[in-house]
Amino acid sequence: MATLTRSLTINAAFLQELKDFNIEYRAGLEQLAQLGSSPSLTREQLATVPQTLKRLRDVAATQYSLEETYGYINGGLNVTPQTAERTRTALDQHAGIYQAFQHLISTVEDWYFQNLLESNWSSAADQIRALSERLDAHEQLEKELMRRA
Repeated sequence: MATLTRSLTINAAFLQELKDFNIEYRAGLEQLAQLGSSPSLTREQLATVPQTLKRLRDVAATQYSLEETYGYINGGLNVTPQTAERTRTALDQHAGIYQAFQHLISTVEDWYFQNLLESNWSSAADQIRALSERLDAHEQLEKELMRRA
């Protein structure tokens, strides 16, 4: 028999609505995946990478702010300790993803301004792909939590 407790949970209806209506966030996830899978870019495309990453970071930050305000509930419902822990993990991932964006942007900007982004593109693409996969895993966790709610 599962033990229930008052703890962190999600408001599945609001969280789903936030995800459904933020087309810019969904498009940003796709754009990040495409960017990370690009084997090479022209100089003109490379010049847009730092700004693109900043825009995607800001879109993700806005999405996460809305999710944290309306999609997560502290003490709202009775949930199993395991579900509360997974919910806390999902919530905590927001800050980690933002920090990963910051680190990636800093690295890419340094390479760009030193005219090294083209020669380091393979490494940059790997880092972008890793961030994209991290975002996908986060989205999957939140979908799982919404199904359980």
